[in-house]
Amino acid sequence: MKQASGSSNSRAGLVILLFPLFFFSCSVAPSQDVIQHTIQRFFENRKCRVIELQIGSISSLPLSQKTYMGTDAHIVEVRKITLQISEDVGEYRKGDLLTFTNGSVSIREKVDAKNQWIVVNISGIIVP
Repeated sequence: MKQASGSSNSRAGLVILLFPLFFFSCSVAPSQDVIQHTIQRFFENRKCRVIELQIGSISSLPLSQKTYMGTDAHIVEVRKITLQISEDVGEYRKGDLLTFTNGSVSIREKVDAKNQWIVVNISGIIVP
């Protein structure tokens, strides 16, 4: 009998030990407002104004793309985005509208600032 209770104590200890690891490894995506603000700020820094932004699903970065001990990251489906060029850039002229559908944006939490996000990758959207 004593051996069985020792076994259950070690299981309970293992559960107590692993629970915080599991709990803190699960990431909570930022709100849609935070995501929209992050994407708008990214394009504004590149001389584009976001006219329309439709966000779809938000998913955690796949394990294969995560960095060991890295900050939280998510992939945001961008169903539609319309950008207005703020100044002449290459072939684009001030006032031009660019609309893209079915793109994605990867955002990552800043290393030195909790709950502040940056765009780290864009797919399906041209950045002038």
